[in-house]
Amino acid sequence: QLIQKAPDNYVYNDFLIWSFTQQKDWNGALIQAKAVDKRLKEEGRSVLVLAQIMLENEAYEYALKCYDYVLALGDNKRYFYQAQQGVLNCGLLQIKSENGASIERLKSIETAYLQFLNTNGRNWQTAQQMKDLAELYLYYMHNAKWSIQLMKEAIAIPGLSESTLANCKLVLADAYLVNGESWDADLLYKQVEKAFLNDALGQEAKYRYARLCYFRGEFEWSQSQLDVLKDATSQLISNNALKLWLLIQDNLTDDSTREALQRFAQADLYLFQNHYEKSLP
Repeated sequence: QLIQKAPDNYVYNDFLIWSFTQQKDWNGALIQAKAVDKRLKEEGRSVLVLAQIMLENEAYEYALKCYDYVLALGDNKRYFYQAQQGVLNCGLLQIKSENGASIERLKSIETAYLQFLNTNGRNWQTAQQMKDLAELYLYYMHNAKWSIQLMKEAIAIPGLSESTLANCKLVLADAYLVNGESWDADLLYKQVEKAFLNDALGQEAKYRYARLCYFRGEFEWSQSQLDVLKDATSQLISNNALKLWLLIQDNLTDDSTREALQRFAQADLYLFQNHYEKSLP
Protein backbone atom coordinates (compact mmCIF):
# COMPACT_ATOMS: atom_id res chain seq x y z
CA GLN A 1 0.00 0.00 0.00
CA LEU A 2 2.83 2.40 0.82
CA ILE A 3 4.38 1.75 -2.59
CA GLN A 4 1.05 2.44 -4.30
CA LYS A 5 0.59 5.69 -2.38
CA ALA A 6 4.13 6.88 -3.04
CA PRO A 7 5.38 5.17 -6.22
CA ASP A 8 8.30 7.59 -6.55
CA ASN A 9 9.65 6.79 -3.07
CA TYR A 10 12.05 3.98 -3.88
CA VAL A 11 12.96 3.43 -0.23
CA TYR A 12 9.79 1.35 0.03
CA ASN A 13 10.83 -0.70 -3.00
CA ASP A 14 14.24 -1.39 -1.49
CA PHE A 15 12.62 -2.39 1.79
CA LEU A 16 10.28 -4.77 -0.04
CA ILE A 17 13.20 -6.41 -1.87
CA TRP A 18 15.03 -6.73 1.45
CA SER A 19 11.92 -8.28 3.02
CA PHE A 20 11.65 -10.85 0.21
CA THR A 21 15.34 -11.80 0.57
CA GLN A 22 14.94 -12.25 4.34
CA GLN A 23 12.11 -14.68 3.66
CA LYS A 24 14.16 -16.29 0.88
CA ASP A 25 11.32 -15.49 -1.52
CA TRP A 26 13.73 -15.17 -4.42
CA ASN A 27 11.05 -14.99 -7.08
CA GLY A 28 9.31 -12.09 -5.32
CA ALA A 29 12.64 -10.29 -4.83
CA LEU A 30 13.53 -10.73 -8.49
CA ILE A 31 10.16 -9.43 -9.73
CA GLN A 32 10.50 -6.34 -7.53
CA ALA A 33 14.14 -5.73 -8.48
CA LYS A 34 13.32 -5.93 -12.19
CA ALA A 35 10.45 -3.50 -11.73
CA VAL A 36 12.71 -1.00 -9.96
CA ASP A 37 15.40 -1.49 -12.57
CA LYS A 38 13.02 -0.68 -15.40
CA ARG A 39 11.55 2.39 -13.67
CA LEU A 40 14.95 3.84 -12.79
CA LYS A 41 16.57 2.70 -16.06
CA GLU A 42 19.51 1.22 -14.14
CA GLU A 43 20.44 -1.22 -16.92
CA GLY A 44 20.55 -4.13 -14.48
CA ARG A 45 22.47 -2.68 -11.52
CA SER A 46 19.95 -3.57 -8.79
CA VAL A 47 19.35 -6.98 -10.32
CA LEU A 48 23.09 -7.74 -10.20
CA VAL A 49 23.21 -6.75 -6.53
CA LEU A 50 20.34 -9.15 -5.88
CA ALA A 51 22.14 -11.88 -7.84
CA GLN A 52 25.13 -11.61 -5.48
CA ILE A 53 22.82 -12.06 -2.47
CA MET A 54 21.32 -15.12 -4.15
CA LEU A 55 24.79 -16.59 -4.77
CA GLU A 56 25.67 -16.15 -1.11
CA ASN A 57 22.50 -18.07 -0.24
CA GLU A 58 23.16 -20.77 -2.87
CA ALA A 59 20.00 -19.81 -4.78
CA TYR A 60 21.82 -20.50 -8.03
CA GLU A 61 18.84 -20.95 -10.34
CA TYR A 62 17.44 -17.55 -9.40
CA ALA A 63 20.87 -15.92 -9.65
CA LEU A 64 21.06 -17.21 -13.22
CA LYS A 65 17.68 -15.61 -13.91
CA CYS A 66 19.11 -12.31 -12.71
CA TYR A 67 22.09 -12.60 -15.04
CA ASP A 68 19.88 -13.67 -17.94
CA TYR A 69 17.76 -10.55 -17.40
CA VAL A 70 20.83 -8.29 -17.62
CA LEU A 71 22.20 -10.14 -20.65
CA ALA A 72 18.85 -9.75 -22.42
CA LEU A 73 19.19 -5.96 -22.14
CA GLY A 74 21.87 -6.15 -24.81
CA ASP A 75 25.64 -6.31 -25.19
CA ASN A 76 25.81 -2.53 -25.47
CA LYS A 77 24.60 -2.04 -21.89
CA ARG A 78 26.86 -1.11 -18.98
CA TYR A 79 26.60 -4.37 -17.01
CA PHE A 80 26.58 -6.91 -19.83
CA TYR A 81 30.19 -7.98 -19.18
CA GLN A 82 29.57 -8.41 -15.44
CA ALA A 83 26.52 -10.54 -16.19
CA GLN A 84 28.62 -12.78 -18.44
CA GLN A 85 31.10 -13.26 -15.62
CA GLY A 86 28.25 -13.89 -13.22
CA VAL A 87 26.83 -16.73 -15.31
CA LEU A 88 30.20 -18.48 -15.34
CA ASN A 89 30.82 -17.96 -11.64
CA CYS A 90 27.33 -19.20 -10.79
CA GLY A 91 27.83 -22.41 -12.75
CA LEU A 92 31.14 -23.15 -11.04
CA LEU A 93 29.81 -22.38 -7.56
CA GLN A 94 26.90 -24.74 -8.13
CA ILE A 95 29.29 -27.54 -9.12
CA LYS A 96 31.38 -26.87 -6.00
CA SER A 97 28.31 -26.93 -3.76
CA GLU A 98 27.21 -30.24 -5.25
CA ASN A 99 30.79 -31.59 -5.25
CA GLY A 100 30.68 -32.44 -8.93
CA ALA A 101 28.36 -32.81 -11.90
CA SER A 102 27.72 -34.98 -14.92
CA ILE A 103 30.25 -35.04 -17.74
CA GLU A 104 27.72 -33.34 -20.02
CA ARG A 105 27.24 -30.46 -17.58
CA LEU A 106 30.96 -30.08 -16.98
CA LYS A 107 31.53 -29.95 -20.73
CA SER A 108 28.80 -27.35 -21.09
CA ILE A 109 30.40 -25.08 -18.49
CA GLU A 110 33.84 -25.63 -20.02
CA THR A 111 32.46 -24.53 -23.39
CA ALA A 112 30.92 -21.41 -21.84
CA TYR A 113 34.27 -20.45 -20.27
CA LEU A 114 36.16 -21.03 -23.52
CA GLN A 115 33.66 -18.95 -25.49
CA PHE A 116 33.97 -16.14 -22.95
CA LEU A 117 37.78 -16.19 -23.15
CA ASN A 118 37.76 -16.39 -26.95
CA THR A 119 35.48 -13.35 -27.07
CA ASN A 120 37.17 -11.24 -24.40
CA GLY A 121 40.76 -12.42 -24.70
CA ARG A 122 43.16 -13.78 -22.10
CA ASN A 123 44.37 -10.79 -20.13
CA TRP A 124 44.41 -9.29 -16.62
CA GLN A 125 40.67 -8.61 -16.85
CA THR A 126 39.82 -12.25 -17.60
CA ALA A 127 42.50 -13.90 -15.42
CA GLN A 128 39.85 -14.77 -12.81
CA GLN A 129 37.91 -16.74 -15.42
CA MET A 130 41.12 -18.46 -16.53
CA LYS A 131 41.72 -19.48 -12.92
CA ASP A 132 38.16 -20.73 -12.55
CA LEU A 133 38.44 -22.79 -15.73
CA ALA A 134 41.73 -24.26 -14.48
CA GLU A 135 39.93 -25.28 -11.27
CA LEU A 136 37.21 -26.91 -13.35
CA TYR A 137 39.82 -28.88 -15.29
CA LEU A 138 41.80 -29.87 -12.19
CA TYR A 139 39.25 -30.67 -9.50
CA TYR A 140 36.26 -31.84 -11.54
CA MET A 141 37.42 -32.93 -15.01
CA HIS A 142 40.67 -34.44 -13.66
CA ASN A 143 42.85 -32.89 -16.32
CA ALA A 144 45.94 -31.54 -14.56
CA LYS A 145 47.77 -31.00 -17.87
CA TRP A 146 45.26 -28.44 -19.17
CA SER A 147 45.10 -26.78 -15.77
CA ILE A 148 48.90 -26.38 -15.69
CA GLN A 149 48.96 -24.98 -19.21
CA LEU A 150 46.22 -22.45 -18.45
CA MET A 151 47.74 -21.30 -15.14
CA LYS A 152 51.22 -20.89 -16.62
CA GLU A 153 49.65 -18.67 -19.24
CA ALA A 154 47.73 -16.66 -16.64
CA ILE A 155 50.73 -16.14 -14.34
CA ALA A 156 52.71 -14.71 -17.27
CA ILE A 157 50.09 -12.00 -17.90
CA PRO A 158 51.40 -8.54 -16.92
CA GLY A 159 49.32 -6.38 -14.61
CA LEU A 160 47.72 -9.11 -12.50
CA SER A 161 46.69 -8.11 -8.99
CA GLU A 162 48.75 -9.75 -6.25
CA SER A 163 45.78 -11.75 -4.98
CA THR A 164 44.84 -13.03 -8.45
CA LEU A 165 48.45 -14.02 -9.10
CA ALA A 166 48.59 -15.83 -5.75
CA ASN A 167 45.35 -17.70 -6.37
CA CYS A 168 46.59 -18.79 -9.78
CA LYS A 169 49.81 -20.04 -8.18
CA LEU A 170 47.83 -22.11 -5.66
CA VAL A 171 45.83 -23.79 -8.43
CA LEU A 172 49.04 -24.38 -10.40
CA ALA A 173 50.70 -25.85 -7.31
CA ASP A 174 47.80 -28.25 -6.78
CA ALA A 175 47.96 -29.22 -10.45
CA TYR A 176 51.70 -29.92 -10.15
CA LEU A 177 51.01 -32.08 -7.11
CA VAL A 178 48.32 -34.03 -8.95
CA ASN A 179 50.82 -34.45 -11.79
CA GLY A 180 53.46 -35.85 -9.41
CA GLU A 181 55.67 -32.75 -9.44
CA SER A 182 55.69 -32.18 -5.69
CA TRP A 183 58.79 -29.98 -5.50
CA ASP A 184 57.35 -27.49 -7.98
CA ALA A 185 54.19 -27.43 -5.85
CA ASP A 186 56.33 -26.95 -2.72
CA LEU A 187 57.97 -23.84 -4.20
CA LEU A 188 54.69 -22.21 -5.20
CA TYR A 189 53.00 -22.83 -1.86
CA LYS A 190 55.94 -21.16 -0.09
CA GLN A 191 55.89 -18.21 -2.48
CA VAL A 192 52.24 -17.48 -1.74
CA GLU A 193 52.69 -17.97 2.00
CA LYS A 194 55.61 -15.54 2.05
CA ALA A 195 53.74 -12.93 -0.02
CA PHE A 196 50.64 -13.06 2.18
CA LEU A 197 51.90 -13.52 5.73
CA ASN A 198 49.12 -13.17 8.35
CA ASP A 199 46.53 -13.11 5.57
CA ALA A 200 43.92 -15.78 4.86
CA LEU A 201 45.49 -16.42 1.46
CA GLY A 202 48.87 -17.03 3.06
CA GLN A 203 47.27 -19.31 5.65
CA GLU A 204 45.65 -21.32 2.87
CA ALA A 205 49.04 -21.69 1.20
CA LYS A 206 50.58 -22.77 4.51
CA TYR A 207 47.88 -25.39 5.00
CA ARG A 208 48.45 -26.81 1.52
CA TYR A 209 52.19 -26.91 2.19
CA ALA A 210 51.55 -28.73 5.49
CA ARG A 211 49.33 -31.19 3.62
CA LEU A 212 52.13 -31.74 1.09
CA CYS A 213 54.56 -32.47 3.93
CA TYR A 214 52.05 -35.00 5.29
CA PHE A 215 51.82 -36.65 1.86
CA ARG A 216 55.63 -36.92 1.81
CA GLY A 217 55.77 -38.51 5.26
CA GLU A 218 57.30 -35.46 6.96
CA PHE A 219 54.85 -35.76 9.84
CA GLU A 220 56.52 -33.70 12.57
CA TRP A 221 57.21 -30.84 10.17
CA SER A 222 53.63 -31.00 8.92
CA GLN A 223 52.33 -30.85 12.49
CA SER A 224 54.50 -27.84 13.28
CA GLN A 225 52.89 -25.96 10.38
CA LEU A 226 49.40 -27.12 11.33
CA ASP A 227 49.91 -26.03 14.95
CA VAL A 228 50.09 -22.42 13.81
CA LEU A 229 47.00 -22.77 11.63
CA LYS A 230 44.73 -24.10 14.36
CA ASP A 231 44.16 -20.45 15.28
CA ALA A 232 43.77 -19.26 11.69
CA THR A 233 41.38 -16.39 10.98
CA SER A 234 39.44 -18.56 8.54
CA GLN A 235 37.26 -21.12 10.30
CA LEU A 236 37.57 -23.50 7.34
CA ILE A 237 41.37 -23.39 7.38
CA SER A 238 41.40 -23.77 11.16
CA ASN A 239 39.09 -26.80 11.00
CA ASN A 240 41.06 -28.44 8.19
CA ALA A 241 44.35 -27.85 10.02
CA LEU A 242 43.00 -29.33 13.26
CA LYS A 243 41.58 -32.35 11.46
CA LEU A 244 44.87 -33.16 9.75
CA TRP A 245 46.86 -32.47 12.94
CA LEU A 246 44.70 -34.94 14.88
CA LEU A 247 45.00 -37.54 12.13
CA ILE A 248 48.78 -37.40 12.35
CA GLN A 249 48.81 -37.24 16.15
CA ASP A 250 46.46 -40.19 16.60
CA ASN A 251 48.47 -42.40 14.28
CA LEU A 252 52.03 -41.60 15.28
CA THR A 253 53.43 -44.50 17.27
CA ASP A 254 56.70 -45.47 18.86
CA ASP A 255 57.40 -47.55 15.78
CA SER A 256 60.24 -45.63 14.13
CA THR A 257 59.26 -46.87 10.69
CA ARG A 258 55.74 -45.41 10.99
CA GLU A 259 54.76 -47.69 8.16
CA ALA A 260 51.00 -47.57 8.78
CA LEU A 261 50.77 -43.78 8.76
CA GLN A 262 53.06 -43.53 5.75
CA ARG A 263 50.89 -45.95 3.82
CA PHE A 264 47.79 -44.00 4.83
CA ALA A 265 49.37 -40.71 3.72
CA GLN A 266 50.36 -42.30 0.41
CA ALA A 267 46.77 -43.48 -0.08
CA ASP A 268 45.54 -39.94 0.64
CA LEU A 269 47.94 -38.61 -1.98
CA TYR A 270 46.65 -41.14 -4.52
CA LEU A 271 43.11 -39.96 -3.77
CA PHE A 272 44.16 -36.35 -4.29
CA GLN A 273 45.73 -37.35 -7.60
CA ASN A 274 42.56 -39.23 -8.63
CA HIS A 275 44.35 -42.60 -8.65
CA TYR A 276 41.49 -44.31 -6.90
CA GLU A 277 42.55 -47.91 -7.52
CA LYS A 278 46.03 -47.24 -6.14
CA SER A 279 44.55 -45.80 -2.96
CA LEU A 280 42.87 -49.09 -2.12
CA PRO A 281 44.64 -51.61 0.18
